[in-house]
Amino acid sequence: MRSTGIIDWKEAPFLRFIPPLIIGILIQWHYSLPINTAWTTAIACSTGLLLFSRLPLSTRFRFRPLNGILLNALLFATGLLLVYYKDIRHQQQWFPPYYAAGDTILATIQEPLSEKSKAYSTTAVMQAVIKGTHVQKVKGRLLLYFPKDSPGPPLSYGHQLMFVKSPEPISNAGNPGAFDYRRYCAFKGIYHQVYLRKQDYIIAEKRQLNPVKKVLYHTREILLDILRKNIPDKKQAGLAEALLIGYKDDLDKQLLQSYINTGVVHVIAVSGLHLGLIYALLIMLCNQMPKRWDRWVAPIIIIASLWLFSLLSGASPSVLRSAIMFTCLIIGNRLPHPASVYNSLAASAFLLLCYDPWYCWDIGFQLSYAAVFSILLFRKPIYHSIFIQNKYLNYGWKLIAITLAAQILTLPLTIYHFHQFPGLFLITNLVAVPLSSIILVGELLLCAVAFVPAAAKAIAWLLQWLISLLNTFIETINQVPYNSIDGIQLNIPQAILLYSMIAGITVWLLQKKKTGLLTGLGACWLWLAIQAGSWWMAARQQKLIIYNVPRHQAMDFITGRQYVFKGDSTLLKDPSLENFHLKPCRTAHRISPADSLTSLSQASSLFTFGNTSLLLVDKALPAPKSAGKIPIDIIILSHNAKVSAQELINLFTCNTVVIDPTNTHWKTRTWQQDFQKLGISCHAVTSQGAFVLTLH
Repeated sequence: MRSTGIIDWKEAPFLRFIPPLIIGILIQWHYSLPINTAWTTAIACSTGLLLFSRLPLSTRFRFRPLNGILLNALLFATGLLLVYYKDIRHQQQWFPPYYAAGDTILATIQEPLSEKSKAYSTTAVMQAVIKGTHVQKVKGRLLLYFPKDSPGPPLSYGHQLMFVKSPEPISNAGNPGAFDYRRYCAFKGIYHQVYLRKQDYIIAEKRQLNPVKKVLYHTREILLDILRKNIPDKKQAGLAEALLIGYKDDLDKQLLQSYINTGVVHVIAVSGLHLGLIYALLIMLCNQMPKRWDRWVAPIIIIASLWLFSLLSGASPSVLRSAIMFTCLIIGNRLPHPASVYNSLAASAFLLLCYDPWYCWDIGFQLSYAAVFSILLFRKPIYHSIFIQNKYLNYGWKLIAITLAAQILTLPLTIYHFHQFPGLFLITNLVAVPLSSIILVGELLLCAVAFVPAAAKAIAWLLQWLISLLNTFIETINQVPYNSIDGIQLNIPQAILLYSMIAGITVWLLQKKKTGLLTGLGACWLWLAIQAGSWWMAARQQKLIIYNVPRHQAMDFITGRQYVFKGDSTLLKDPSLENFHLKPCRTAHRISPADSLTSLSQASSLFTFGNTSLLLVDKALPAPKSAGKIPIDIIILSHNAKVSAQELINLFTCNTVVIDPTNTHWKTRTWQQDFQKLGISCHAVTSQGAFVLTLH
């Protein structure tokens, strides 16, 4: 890929630095190699590179592959070290070794409280563990929850709390294919959570405030107040808040799902799209400056303005990531020998991974870099494939070319993470991107003239009309039949093969190399083979899954590629609960709903699934009609059934008991202890995750 210049690898060394760094990060996270191994490798490679640089030029040229091997090994070791030292569990003052039940914890709230359905939540940094008169400084982060039914004094950023309640480890629901919430929190340095009622904590008199954070949160509240005051409609105000500063607490859930389904959710996430718009406006302004300012003054003004907007918009990880990316691109273009745009882009990614290796798993990080890289690589070939003379039509074709280019490298990631493909993405993006850009500029103007009531009122009226137009358009497209292909299952090997297909076909089309075509076709055949194998396995499966959905009963009986749901009907009326807890598992198993299964029969609370019998017990048992015990394979206890373990054993011979999440914690613990004494296998869904019985 050197001759015709898709990418000049000599001018983009950071593109070669990233793969060994990422490999080191992934291996350290999954296998936890000893830190001495990482340091030994790093020191040995650094010494080797230093000695190699001292060799005569002829010798270095002769053994030049050795230089590459040592550099890649050093970057690999760097990845190992980054993960080890970023993991808070390896820090000397991490709190668990110093904490015992009954100790007092001193923690500082790190962000404003966020409202959930039944509680307020926030994060806190642990300052100390107090044992009597001894104060031990510790490190650690906690998720704090404050139930709405037990409101305490108002809390905000900087408040210091003292409480005795023991932190609980964060756990996953354990449903197959579900979002890994425990890992998500771990990447933020959070491994524990605490539920605090008003009587569980006291507020210290002194607040601990970071001046920069204080200004940022205060500015955010000012911006939110301006939007809420001038845009009274909650649905429209929620979108305006998300569009301007990425604040999503007020965003309508159904509206958000419509944006996701139609493939334009990126317009309401403060990211590269927004900074790109700000960057374009700044370029237009800087073009009016004297030419002698082009070299350094204009770049400084642009970079400073981008970072100011990033900080004022809440300094979220996505916007900071984009700010670093644009900063690297701007600096690279202003060097005496302008750097390759690919190298500047890769350099920003390299710096971000060195700062936070957990970005490897960040969906926003993956999609933003894939989109920008894809636009840089494919926009011109797509645009030049069709010549349009009319300037207005040509402008529309430019937008289409950018949209199509961005989709090429983001498509595998989109399918892998979200299991869907928005079929009408081209139409929605052509309308949503320019319209949301106009709305964003309008919001900036509104905030700038908020102190002038007449001007603010006029701009707010226009904004409400534009936001209503955008929302109506997206919701209308979402109602179009088959606007989105849903339930697509893609595993990591298949995603890699898709990228191999894209790379091979790209080389073939742009460089006319047959090896590219052969690579693409080979990857395509392998992808089809894996896909066919997974469909064959799905057609032969037979499973029972009892889900962990808090306070809900939910079971799927699966035979082949069909399932029958048994459980609370209210669960099916809440799309957010069904999509979060049930849909990922059904997508992973490639199943669709059916009215009945030949392998499943039901008589009241007794189910027969294949050769397995299941009894659902959700109330007191009737008096036995026969002296003998009834054989049952699995008993499912639900809704705090008024029955004891001994009563069940007296009536049934049973191999396994499953306690579903509709039961209270104390009832679940009591049953677990009783069945353990009786020697009966017991699975508590709330603490052990979903119960999965594989029959075939």
